[in-house]
Amino acid sequence: MQKPILLLTALLIATAPNIIADDKENGDVTTEQQIEMIKALTPGMAVVEYTLNYDKGQPPQGADVSYMCPNCSMPHTRQVGENLIREERPLEEAGFLIAAKIILTRDTSLEPRFIKSIRVRFEDQIISAKISGYATEHNAAFLELESAPKNIKPFKFTKSKEKPAFSLLHSQVNSLWSTSIQPFGGLISVTPSISRDFMTTLPVCLIVDKKGNPQGIAMDGVMPIDDSWKGSPAKWKTMPIKKFNKHIKNLEDTVNNAIVRVSLNFRSPKANGNNNYSRRNYMSRKRSDTLSTQERGVGVCVDNKTILVMIDLAAETTARLDNIRVYTADGKERKAKFVGSLKEFGVIVISVEEPMKQTIKFAKGDPVESMYKLLLKARINVVGEEYITHFSNSRILGANIGYKNKVYPALSSREHDAFLFNLDNELMIMPLSIREKISLRNNSRWRDTESGPMPIKDIAAMLENIDENIDPNNLPLSEDEESKIAWMGVVMQEMNFDLAMANHCMEHTKNGESGGLVTYVYPDSPAARAGITQGMILLRLNVDGEPKPVTIKVEDSGNGGNFRWDQLDQMPIEYFERMPAPWPSIKNNFTILLSGIGFDKKYTIDISCEGKELTKELTIEESPRHFESAEKYKSEALGLTVRNLTPEVRHYMQKKTDDPGVVISKMEPGSKTAVAGIKPYEVITKVNSKAITNVKEFEKAVSEGNAFDFSVNRMTRSRQVRIKLKDEDN
Repeated sequence: MQKPILLLTALLIATAPNIIADDKENGDVTTEQQIEMIKALTPGMAVVEYTLNYDKGQPPQGADVSYMCPNCSMPHTRQVGENLIREERPLEEAGFLIAAKIILTRDTSLEPRFIKSIRVRFEDQIISAKISGYATEHNAAFLELESAPKNIKPFKFTKSKEKPAFSLLHSQVNSLWSTSIQPFGGLISVTPSISRDFMTTLPVCLIVDKKGNPQGIAMDGVMPIDDSWKGSPAKWKTMPIKKFNKHIKNLEDTVNNAIVRVSLNFRSPKANGNNNYSRRNYMSRKRSDTLSTQERGVGVCVDNKTILVMIDLAAETTARLDNIRVYTADGKERKAKFVGSLKEFGVIVISVEEPMKQTIKFAKGDPVESMYKLLLKARINVVGEEYITHFSNSRILGANIGYKNKVYPALSSREHDAFLFNLDNELMIMPLSIREKISLRNNSRWRDTESGPMPIKDIAAMLENIDENIDPNNLPLSEDEESKIAWMGVVMQEMNFDLAMANHCMEHTKNGESGGLVTYVYPDSPAARAGITQGMILLRLNVDGEPKPVTIKVEDSGNGGNFRWDQLDQMPIEYFERMPAPWPSIKNNFTILLSGIGFDKKYTIDISCEGKELTKELTIEESPRHFESAEKYKSEALGLTVRNLTPEVRHYMQKKTDDPGVVISKMEPGSKTAVAGIKPYEVITKVNSKAITNVKEFEKAVSEGNAFDFSVNRMTRSRQVRIKLKDEDN
């Protein structure tokens, strides 16, 4: 066994200049004396080895953050989990012998199910150990050795008034465990807003006076400026493992009854072969999100009627929400109704019809005030019909400033499904994803938003003003309302390098990678009223509340003129349902983007016109009925379905606003009209020589009589088709 190397080194804390300066008070301690000091103290320093294992096929999770550096405010990580098992080596931590059979070490916060064994190594001695308790105020755990190490005495700590002189760090240097020494001291920090003063220290170090007498151990990277830290860690506030397990059992009962499984069922997405917007668009967050008919989530009962469900749904998915079911621990099912989606976070609020028996209590105050303290962790997942929970301990090791200047705690593990509770079973932190602003979403590739630790105080504040924090554009809709879409009233062509070069807008369009060339403007549309004309290139939208402009990028969403009208008569009727309609739909990536911003919202658009940049002001308006949502009528006798002519159909068919007609959207194989040679996407302009302008007139025209003369229009060609419903003999 390799013995620890005695290393005298100058370990520096980056912003603590007093460490690298000569310390006059310690000037009489020579280098040789410091080396002798290390030799005398090293035997009481150990290496704790955690041998890890899989549990139910899952690799060890969490415990990847060793500590938050008080100087750089960044997490210092360690290698844990699957990599260690694959490399067949243990997770190693420094340990200190503070009593005959007690080791103090950093709290790994590993779930017990992932720990196969714990061993403690003193040079050539290896002794089995088990966790005996946790420090409640420091990031530390206590291990009980199976037997006392031979010829090694535990540290004896003094509370003398002698000033601390040195910090001894037991750590891996160049892969070998070494003991290093440096003058005691660090950055002194004063935070007036919370009356918190502290001094930075080395992480997990033994502090001694200039004679080498141990005065205390620092485990958190920071320590009080006064002498309150002095003394044996054995005197620290401690929770024995049996008492801790009772806390875990109580938490398990609370979680199982007050954090529930929730099932959300959705209407099937409307069949639409005309474009690909439903699978990838500005609004999508997850691959499964926009097409799913069922989603499962975890719900937190905040009162006996209200439940927060941790699920981030795109607006077009929430629109299809049909019903909600809540499943309690006893297996009972309860109906619930939708209340709203939070604007800022991936949460929907629901209300149950029958009151819940138990609710979660929210902790008060800022979680950062509980830094380094012992906390309880529940990891909760819903997989299919299973509700899976795992419990362990955890710590808050620091904090960072994040979204909207909020303070986000940094945990000892970076799991995205962890709920943190204090020892009173009050919820402090829950895993939530931040709803991305539309301008920050990437419509060119899939991107999932990850959950992170969110202080419950921020959620509680939103619930107190629930009406102000609900997103009015993310809610369930009727099938008719679901079909509503915003529009600008333009048809755009995808940009490319050559178009950008020809239109002198290489810089504005990033060499043709973005922007849309306007090829048509619908009459009396928002674009037409704003003065947008054919040939302009639309670049960006600027919307209040969005952190950055929304770049316009056109994706092909239809046939664009490639429909094979010349092969229509040879094509079996059954094939038409698999084919996209001939015309590009009004409902596409760009109009879904506008819908996501919200109806009636004002915005400006940047435009390139003849090499110059213009700005137009518009308001988001609802589009006229489009083909997929147009009013329709199905004639069982004729075996066909017709729809009203909509703007995109008229534009494609080159028909004026007042031109008559209804478009055939579906044909039944073997029907009278199919046998007569009428095809889908043709336009019926007259019935029995009478002009037809909408489906109601068509319904009235075919509701009586046995024989009909149809005027049928296929693009620029017209013909007459006569159909008899019944033979005269019958």
